[in-house]
This record gives sequence, structure tokens and C-alpha cells, in this order.
Amino acid sequence: MPYAEAIRVGDAVIGSGITRSLAYRMINLIPKGFSQAAKTILGPFTHARNFFSSMFTTIHRGNILIPPLKIVEFLNKARKAVQPQLLYRMTGNPKYRNQPEGQALYRFLLEEGVTNQNIVARELEGIFSDITQLRTANMTTDKWFNKILNTGTRKFKRLYDVAQDLYTAEDDLFRVYNFLAEYYKLDNAFTVAIKKGIKDATGKVVTQASKPTDLELMKEAAQIVRETVPNYAYVSDFVKSVRRSPLGSFAAFPAEIYRTGANTLTRGLKEVRDPVRKQIGYNSLMGQAFTYT
Repeated sequence: MPYAEAIRVGDAVIGSGITRSLAYRMINLIPKGFSQAAKTILGPFTHARNFFSSMFTTIHRGNILIPPLKIVEFLNKARKAVQPQLLYRMTGNPKYRNQPEGQALYRFLLEEGVTNQNIVARELEGIFSDITQLRTANMTTDKWFNKILNTGTRKFKRLYDVAQDLYTAEDDLFRVYNFLAEYYKLDNAFTVAIKKGIKDATGKVVTQASKPTDLELMKEAAQIVRETVPNYAYVSDFVKSVRRSPLGSFAAFPAEIYRTGANTLTRGLKEVRDPVRKQIGYNSLMGQAFTYT
């Protein structure tokens, strides 16, 4: 109970009017937001780290243990789905726009809460949103401050939007790939089970009639990605509010690492006990072992 009380009190302090005041924002939130943006989304080396850290979540789940041609195919599909369309916005040339198939895939994953959930990008988005939310007794002061802020950051925002698109795309590339890999593994597992006459976890022989539909497999694949890849939608309100603290720095990321790490291990152990999904579970456990060694 002392821990629960500490969290409750901390949440009340961090979410209080003090952290939303003009003075607090000028002293803490504005410097913190711009410094964190400079170190992450606006840093070229951080883009490379973002790309490779997303790649390791793919390895962690064992999603590279599929046929090499499928890896190439899924990466290409993912690229087409998440292309940020910067060239289209710069040139106006329609050939740079995403194709309908890629747009439909991305839209489905967006509705399923899989894509556009990068921890760092969403955390910074929250900080900048906090900066623009004033709570003072003088509305003239509020309008004056926001006018100065918007005027002074217009050029920065254009640069930031481009960098954010790239940062999100780097992360979404592997989210889409993981979804395609998970769907492939599930579909293949049921196909093999049907051919071999394998019984499912309930003891019934798997048949074409009992096999889940494509949409059901897609929904399950999306759920697996949400559970095993860091996702800002699953960060608690308390952890999100830590961004307003002068001490907290991307607290949402380690929180999600703990959640997804535990989920991946739990799911892998559960899958190895399922006759149909057994190989998926073994691949997941091997991916985790490789990542941690």
C-alpha cells in the first residue's frame, strides 16, 4: 500500500496546475522538450539507433526465423505501407504516393493500434502538447505567449515534422513487418496442422473448416504485435505524466520494455504447449535467447 500511495501522490503532483503554469513551462518543459527533440528525432545518429532497436524487437520475437524470400517480401510490403511520402510532398509527383494496397494495410494496422505508436515520438508529441496548454488567470498573457511560441517555432516545426515522419516510419517499418511475419507463421502453422492431422489444444483434429478465417488470423497477428512490441497506447497515465517532471526522461520506454519482454516470454511458453503453435513458440524463445546473449 505505501507504493500505491506514493504513486497516487506523485501522480497528483505531476498532473497538478503547477506543472501546467506558464512559469513551469518556460523553466522546465520548453528546454526539456527542445533538448529531447534535438537528442532524438532531430539527431541523425538517433535515427540509426531507432532503426536498429526496432530490428531487435523483430529478432526478439523470432520473426527472422522464416524463409529468407518471405523476409524480403514482407520488408518490401512494409516499406510500401509506411513510406512517409516526403518526396510526394516536396515534388507533388503522384508516383511517390503509397499504392492503395499499402494504404489499406497501413490503415488496418492503424485501426488495430499497431502503427504510429513509437514511444519517443509520441512522448515528445505529449511534451509539446503540454507546452501549448496554458493555465493562467490572464487570457491576454496566454494568447501573447502562444503567439510568440508559434511564430518562433514555425520553421522548427517544418523541420521537426519531416524528422518525425522519418522517425515514425523507421519504427513502423518493423511493426508492419512483424505483423506480416506473425500472420504468415499462424497461417502456416494451421496449414501444416491440417496436412498432418494434428490435434489442437482442445484435443480436436484441425481441419480446414475449423481453421480461423484470414481476418481472425490478422486480428491475432495484430494482437501479438501490440503485446510484444513497445506501444505508447499501453503506457499508463501515470508514466505518461512523468514527461512533465524535470527528472523524468522518456519513462514510457523502459516501462514498455518490461511489459513487452514479459509478454513475449509468457506467450512463447504458452505457444510451445499448443500443438498447432508449438514451432512458433520455440522460434520465439530462440529469438529471446539470441537477443539476451
